[in-house]
Amino acid sequence: MRYNASKVYVALVRSDGDNLQIISGGQRDQMEHRVRTCSFATADNMAVACPYQSWTLSNRLLPFAPGVLRWWYEQANKTGRDSFLFEPSGYGYNWASLIEPAAKEQQFADDNANASTALHWPAYIHWDYATVTGDAIKKYIGRLNGSAIQAAFINFPTSLFIEEDWVRTVVLIGFHQALDLPPAHIAKALNKLKPGSTSFLYQVWTGHWSPEN
Repeated sequence: MRYNASKVYVALVRSDGDNLQIISGGQRDQMEHRVRTCSFATADNMAVACPYQSWTLSNRLLPFAPGVLRWWYEQANKTGRDSFLFEPSGYGYNWASLIEPAAKEQQFADDNANASTALHWPAYIHWDYATVTGDAIKKYIGRLNGSAIQAAFINFPTSLFIEEDWVRTVVLIGFHQALDLPPAHIAKALNKLKPGSTSFLYQVWTGHWSPEN
């Protein structure tokens, strides 16, 4: 896919893949339902019936549950429209820009980069503490410069606006809406996005998923 400045790009991302219990249970049910739905999609309705979608997964699947990881790859291969990225905040559930001392923060960034290389997942969801500054986030992301990490989806703090689209070699994609909101609310918000902008809708795991809701 080649970037077109006249279009708006919005990614669909499912959360909580850092929880091994969820991705082996309820999240697996979601993927199985999606595979069935996508199997009935046609060229005419593919964009609606089986839109491109990303799932957050844990890098710990590689050493701890390679069979589970293999299952997820097999399902994504069936649709050809599913991809994976790291859960918050990459290598582990952490406020990345608050890690001290600096050497520990660099090690966390290096662990993210190495896991990205091993799994070929080029992006992660970035979470941080509610009062953290944009400069602190950019400083941490700058540690990923030149690594296999190509994008950071800034999910939290939700109120934080970072003007830059890039931090060195890493593109920043700002959080826009929770996918759990009413469709009319989501559509209204997306229609306000300017051409050329990038964003993502984040579906938070609730534990009450069913095909009907």
